Amino acid sequence: MLKSVEPLKEIELVPKFEALLKELLGHAPFIKLRSLTTGARLPIASHDRADILAQITAGKRSWTLVGQCKRLGQPREVRIAALQLARYLEHLPRDKGRYALVLAPFISEDSAQICAAEGIGYADLAGNARLSFDHVFIETRVPAATNASCERRKSALTSL
Repeated sequence: MLKSVEPLKEIELVPKFEALLKELLGHAPFIKLRSLTTGARLPIASHDRADILAQITAGKRSWTLVGQCKRLGQPREVRIAALQLARYLEHLPRDKGRYALVLAPFISEDSAQICAAEGIGYADLAGNARLSFDHVFIETRVPAATNASCERRKSALTSL
């Protein structure tokens, strides 16, 4: 009897993404993590909930980081996340720093380029990340060939 493997749900990945974000922010000694919550409503009157909401201080400036967790980091999913994050940022006060990022098990090079073009950050469980706001720049890349977390799509066409 074959056992079916059920894919991980985004909610099951949130604790891993929390730990990942804490680790990334720990790379810059001038960043202080003030709070980190999951499922936070933006703002109280809104029905939108951010997967991860972090309050940090970078130097003397306060920032709110809004994270959208995705089970897949494929370009289509990242584009959807970018739209969601843009809506979330609209709910936050404009007089304080605001930054959005996508968190996924693996972010491909194409997805990373989409994030950069949209002005949002990304981080994945494979070790790829890019956070770029104010005076903060954290970037790491792991070659795809050595990355065990990379999901490859099977071609619909097969050669005979």
